[in-house]
This record gives sequence, C-alpha cells and structure tokens, in this order.
Amino acid sequence: MKPTLHALLIAIYDYPNPADHLKGPARDIEQIREHLTAFCEKNGYEKPNFIERVNAQASRQGIIDAYKEFEKANPGDTCLVYYSGHGYRMKAHPAFALDSNGMHEALYCYDAGDNGGRGLLDKELAYLGWKHVEQQNKGLHFVEIFDCCHAGGITRAPLSSDDKMPKARSREAAMGIKLKLEDYWGHEEYSGYKAYSVHKKGMVQAPVAKRIQMAAAKSDETAKENYLPEAGGRVAGYFTTSLCMELQAADYQISYSELLDKAWFKVKEFARSGIKVNGDQSPILDTEREDIYSGFGTGKALQVNRTYVVGYDYANKRWLLRAGAALGIPTMGKTLVKIAGDDATYQL
Repeated sequence: MKPTLHALLIAIYDYPNPADHLKGPARDIEQIREHLTAFCEKNGYEKPNFIERVNAQASRQGIIDAYKEFEKANPGDTCLVYYSGHGYRMKAHPAFALDSNGMHEALYCYDAGDNGGRGLLDKELAYLGWKHVEQQNKGLHFVEIFDCCHAGGITRAPLSSDDKMPKARSREAAMGIKLKLEDYWGHEEYSGYKAYSVHKKGMVQAPVAKRIQMAAAKSDETAKENYLPEAGGRVAGYFTTSLCMELQAADYQISYSELLDKAWFKVKEFARSGIKVNGDQSPILDTEREDIYSGFGTGKALQVNRTYVVGYDYANKRWLLRAGAALGIPTMGKTLVKIAGDDATYQL
C-alpha cells in the first residue's frame, strides 16, 4: 500500500483589516501545492490529500478543527502543516516559565483582529500536533513549514503602499492580552500528563510531537515577500519560493538539512538582489526526535553520500560552509573541502 501525504495548507492574505493585507500567500499556496504534488509523484506516494484553509476559512477555530483531519492518516503516512501569513509574539502565562523566554510566538489567524489579537500560540500548535498526529500511535512522519515572521511584534513583511518594496510591519495587537491557563487550547488535558507535564510550583511544559520544523526566519528577524521572477513574476515569500526551487532542482529527493541549507543561501540571494530593506532573514531548521538528514517528506534515510552546502556570505564577505563542530567540522583553524564535480580542494 502506497503512503499518503496529508497536507494542511494555510494561507491568509485578505485579512479583514486592509492594513494587514498581504499578497505573497496567494502565490505561496499555489507553489507549495504544485511541488508537494510533484513530490508525491516522484516518491511513490498516493495522490496528496490537501486540507486547505484560506483567508476566512483560516480562523482560529477553523485551523484547530483542520488538525483533526490528520487522524484519518494510515500508518506510515506523512502529515504536513504549511502556513503563509502574519506571525507575532505575545506574553506567555507565567506557568510556562520553564518552557519559554517569557513570550509566545503565534500565527495571526484570519479572525485575530476580531478576537482581541488572539491567534494560535506556539504551545497550542505543539499540543495540536501532539494530540492529532503523535498520539495516534501510527508511526506518522510529521513536518511543519512556517513562512511567517516569529519576531517580537514584527510580522511577515507585506509590500508597502507603492507595491514596489517589502516593508516590515508590526503586529502589536496582542501584546497586552493576559491569558489564564484555561484560555489555552487543550487546557483540560493538563493534568495526569495527558498533554502538558506539570512541574513543581505550578509550572507546566507543553508536549511537542516528534517532528521536523522549517521556519522562514529567526525569532528576531522579518520574513519577506516581493515580486519574484522565479515565482512567475508575482509577489511571493522568499522562503517558500526558495524551498520549492530547491526541491525541484533535487528532483524531490533531498534531506531536510541540505534543503534548508540551500534555501538559506537562496533567501539571502533574493534579499541581496531585491530592494534594500531593514533586517536580515535566516531560515532555520528545528527537530524533535527526527533525523535532519532523512529525506524530505518521507523521513527515511537517503541512499546518497552526505554533502554540505558552500556559498558566499555577502553580508560578511566570506565563503561559508553550512556545517560545524557537531558534524565533525573544526571551528578553529582551516578546513579543506572538495567541491562536487571539481578535482581541486579548497581551504576555508
């Protein structure tokens, strides 16, 4: 029996408040749908099961309910969550002090503006993945891709009013909200370690599903969109477009580590060739009990030699090898590398 990819695709661009409008997510969801379909064809998967929530469908409750669709997955299937839209931060409940830096990163759902700025918090997203994917005990491979900004009060950057350059926008609406523990989705399962593990002094820790997570930017950076020829000449996210380009270039058989590294350089290239904006953008890869060197979408070992990506870091005017001490690469002194397809060796 062939495995199936169950992909929850969330894109919000036509927010109720015109000041929050974005253009990129409309093209982003088209790109990710196209390339996930190609991935399934190339890797022997069934036709993908797309669960789409766009604009008004992507309310807070709408997204919560959509996670339940993952319970229909069969053993060995892949579950994937993709989000393109605004992101923001807000103060965390003190009980999460052991599991937080005092702030929550969150998705700015379609109805967040009508809900006092209340979107879906990182702890709630962690609970949803844990509840509807890992707790099914089916050996499901779980992937999360977020093309939004997770910085403090800074959202993904939409175009400015002249439609010609990206501009960072701030999403401050939720900063003053004070939440009670019972306000968190899944709070009724806090006790007995059904969901959140309870520590001494009333501290709690959210469960995290076994998963791979790819994010467009660091917590203090802006995720950008702009007109991109590579996206058919339309406004699209740097990160989503980069991922899709590198997936296609690898014929949809590439490790998470190599995919992220190549997308990292591509995002930098977009930023360098586009109109100058404030703030850097550095995509990141995070894992919970998963192998970052496994194949994208499958989680299985790839029958290829492990390679590392080398590119030019224009910001610091140096060549950069996307590897470090954890991979056996010395952090001091010089390193000799061999470029694929080239007989010579080079010193970094």
